[in-house]
Formats: sequence, C-alpha cells, structure tokens
Amino acid sequence: MRSTIRAIVGGIVAYTLWFRGVRIVPISSLAVLGLLSPLTAAALGALVLGEHFSALQLLGFGLALAAIVGAQIRSRKPAQIPSR
Repeated sequence: MRSTIRAIVGGIVAYTLWFRGVRIVPISSLAVLGLLSPLTAAALGALVLGEHFSALQLLGFGLALAAIVGAQIRSRKPAQIPSR
C-alpha cells in the first residue's frame, strides 16, 4: 500500500514539474529534453539499484547525452539576421 501511495505522489510531482517546465522552456529545447527520461532512468538504476553498464551501453549513454547538450547549446544561439 505504501509503495502505491509513493508511486502516485511521485507521479504527481513529476507531471507537475514537467508541465511547469513546458511553460518555461522554448519549444525547440523541449523536443530534445524528452530524451532525458530514459537517460535519467538508466542513471538512477545505476546509482540506486547498483546496475552496471557494458562498454557499448556507456558509449550509447554518452552519445545520447552529448546530442542533448549539443542541441541545447545550438538552440540558444541567436538567429542571424541577414544584412541588406
């Protein structure tokens, strides 16, 4: 029973934070941030549950994280206005 209540409360907190972030973050950044969910789950599995990654999984994790960071950096650059 306690685990069900914790899961419900955790879900409510997660969705509250997600929809708050949706209102704040630009849409170009928001599309890429959806990819953080599986990365967060994998990181928490490693930290909390003691799961281990293979070398190939670590490479994929790193590539996905680099793509997310790269997209965030690229989307923050101001648009260039063509000169006349």
